[in-house]
Amino acid sequence: MVLTRKLASVSESLGGKTYHARLDIGATPGLALVLPARKEFVENAAFAALQAACKRAIYAALAHKGRHRLSFENWKEARDLGVALPEADPCLPRWHAAIAESDNVNVEYEEIATSADTILVADLEPDIAQGLERALRDHPLRPHLVENHPAYAGYGWYDALHQLGNVRFYVAAGERDHVIAENGSFPPLDDHVRAETIELRFCVFHRASETQREERIPADVAFVVGEDGWYSGIDQIRIAYLPGDDLTPETLVDLIENVCFCASDDSEADSWDTQHEHFLRDARELAARVLLGEDEAVAARIRDTLASILWVIPKGRQVAITVAPGTAIDVQLSACQPAG
Repeated sequence: MVLTRKLASVSESLGGKTYHARLDIGATPGLALVLPARKEFVENAAFAALQAACKRAIYAALAHKGRHRLSFENWKEARDLGVALPEADPCLPRWHAAIAESDNVNVEYEEIATSADTILVADLEPDIAQGLERALRDHPLRPHLVENHPAYAGYGWYDALHQLGNVRFYVAAGERDHVIAENGSFPPLDDHVRAETIELRFCVFHRASETQREERIPADVAFVVGEDGWYSGIDQIRIAYLPGDDLTPETLVDLIENVCFCASDDSEADSWDTQHEHFLRDARELAARVLLGEDEAVAARIRDTLASILWVIPKGRQVAITVAPGTAIDVQLSACQPAG
């Protein structure tokens, strides 16, 4: 009789590797099979000892290898089984701001060796994280930011790292100032706000020395999203912004998408591509309205609408369209004029 059963396995908490023990079983007086099918082991003391022996073998192999990425809980289990392992490799993924549709993260995964300058970034919602990442894009701290990895809590090197938290955006806008943080905006952003200044503030904590410092950095945009914003288009997003050459409509569209686009998987919803296309159309109109004004927002919507029918224009021809209230749409085709 042959039984197929995974007796024990150990998975690394970073990197995705899983280790299994393989063995030939000889005399097994302590093992018993579940009746009547006899396809499973009875989970008795002998079976528990066999599983422990399998895990001990896995941990011993990793000890011989000399390095691993096991969680702290697995490290403790190895110690309890009599296997002395070094701590996990002191490497963590470089930090990238979360996006609303986390399944479509399009960033290069990179791990970096930690040092005394490394700073863990706690999990942040996309509206706060995207503003933080943009404000820090050229800051000296940016290369030292890494993803937090709670499974490593307990390792000495991990617990000694600095941590970034308490992220806030201070928005000065006329007579009404706002503080935008993880729990919203105070006072609320009732509409999009053109600011005189936006200042990013966050704290860097060091648990080992029980110290902290506050960093203050100029920013040009901050976001607030309602609780249902991810599934309701862009209606619930509110933007505080500081006009400038770096904050273009194209840049703002990308940020809006990262902050709040999350396609619905409801059975009655359109395809992902259709939902994404409609969202980007609305985002382009919003970005144009916020940064360039209402007229440009209307123009952006018209351009988006016409872009889907450009294929009907004959090769070598150009079209002039005139629309006035209360009149028919006038369409004139002519030969393309040579570039001046």
